[in-house]
Amino acid sequence: MSAELVRFFESYIDAFNALDGEAFARHFHPPVTSVPAPRPDEAGVGMTLPTIVEPSSLLAHLPAHWSRSTIDDVRALGELAPPPPRDVARTVRGPREALVATVTRRDTEDRPYQRIQALYLLSRQDGRLGIKVVAELSTTTLR
Repeated sequence: MSAELVRFFESYIDAFNALDGEAFARHFHPPVTSVPAPRPDEAGVGMTLPTIVEPSSLLAHLPAHWSRSTIDDVRALGELAPPPPRDVARTVRGPREALVATVTRRDTEDRPYQRIQALYLLSRQDGRLGIKVVAELSTTTLR
């Protein structure tokens, strides 16, 4: 994976952990679409996806017992399932810059309480990476 993508995601988590709304917001290219993982009691059919214009507002939704998030795994989407080569296929544009990351949320006693896996679709504006879509793939309660 590109070192740039790893640095980008580490910087994103550092800003998140610092609760630095301005630094956190710089990791996005608004408007941003957020796709929550379906809950067991929800079909998700017909659900309107939230569009976030002010990304720093996402920091307000953290529970009081949260203290920080740690990166368990981060991979470029192409590393997970590269398309098979085909004789007749031709590439129209390069691969989309996207990450699949797993993070663990920790409480004020540094105990893990939740693991989240999400897909981040990125774009470049003026040469700068930013998140355009966050799709929560899974959320696991650890205790």
